Amino acid sequence: MISYVKNRILKNSQVSWAIADQTLVSGANFLTGIVLARLLGIESYGVFTLAWLVVLFFNSLQLATIIQPLMSLSPKYEGDKLKEFYGSMLFIQLLWIIIYLLIICIGIFFQNQFESISEISEYIVPVFSVLIAFQIQDFIRRLFFTLSQPTKAFLSDSISYLGRISVFLLLYYFGKLTITNTLYAITFVSLVAIVPSFRIRNSIKLFHSHHLLNFKENFDFSKWLLGSALLQWTTGNYFFVVAGVLLGPIAVGAVKACQNIIGITHILFQAMENFVPSQATRALRKGIKELKNYLLKLVCIGGIGTGLIIIIVVLFSEPLITLVYGEEYLEYSYLMNWFGVLYCLSYLSLPIRAGLRAVEKNSVIFYGYIISTGFSLLSAKPIITSYSELGVIIGSILSQLIIFCVLGVYLLINIARLGKNHT
Repeated sequence: MISYVKNRILKNSQVSWAIADQTLVSGANFLTGIVLARLLGIESYGVFTLAWLVVLFFNSLQLATIIQPLMSLSPKYEGDKLKEFYGSMLFIQLLWIIIYLLIICIGIFFQNQFESISEISEYIVPVFSVLIAFQIQDFIRRLFFTLSQPTKAFLSDSISYLGRISVFLLLYYFGKLTITNTLYAITFVSLVAIVPSFRIRNSIKLFHSHHLLNFKENFDFSKWLLGSALLQWTTGNYFFVVAGVLLGPIAVGAVKACQNIIGITHILFQAMENFVPSQATRALRKGIKELKNYLLKLVCIGGIGTGLIIIIVVLFSEPLITLVYGEEYLEYSYLMNWFGVLYCLSYLSLPIRAGLRAVEKNSVIFYGYIISTGFSLLSAKPIITSYSELGVIIGSILSQLIIFCVLGVYLLINIARLGKNHT
């Protein structure tokens, strides 16, 4: 009985720390976007946003090939087998780092040899330096969670995410806040955040004879995840890339700055992602009617909360933008209205995805992203050419609407089919 109580307390503590950590990361990311948009200025912030899209692209690959297998497969192992599994995951991460180092060397070469592309190549070294430090820190923090050491993960993230904001403010105070220094600042605090991990080296066995078996298991698990990650990145970011090419960094900076303000809803979305899928699965165990009731409740209650936040932000968009960013961004305040529509759709897609996972139809989500990505690739240029900055949001709304319709229709069909089977 005492052992059971201890295990329950430990489990609840880990969940609480996980939620606290996700809140910290989401909140700090929100503040980071606000601070940089204000301090860098609209054009420099646009350049930073485009550079950060590269980081997000490779981070999505890390998530699919390392982080998700690490979090999902590690519970299968214990003892030396677990240490070997951790070692194999670290080995894959080191292979990614080698690739980043090679790209840095290529960037230095082109920067020295070709002046015509020096404006692009000057960001290659800081961007991929960020990737190396950021991904090592993210690997370590996830490892802490699998080792049931959430407090160390929280400490590492506190150093990384709160530390970068502090360094940004210091750089600005001394007149040194540039795009390059911003990227190196993130690199620095990410490396400092690795310090709490020095004691976990005894939990990892890097050199062993089972790498090939672990690599095969990793590949079998992550091959579909990798495709989904690429599709999700394209659906979410391709319009920004095209806007950067066609309109320049000022347009990208303006759109991203407006998204940052209404992006406060991301904190709610991320928190819900931590419990909604599992709750939907539990509801289905009680019957298809219970799942329908849970999803409808989620749409109504969460939708009202999300809607209220969006309405407040939209109604006070001009004073909010002036207060947060200054007059430089004010002419783009009309974009907030369109972001309100986008984020309403984004929220409504969340319970639909949870429902599909509950009925074990994950493949539909993948196919939905294929259709949406195809639309993004074909339509981005004509939409942005016609509507400029607004085209980024219109394209994103249409992409999200495609996903919403495809997944929603398929979920309704499956619920109806399961309902007939249970009668």
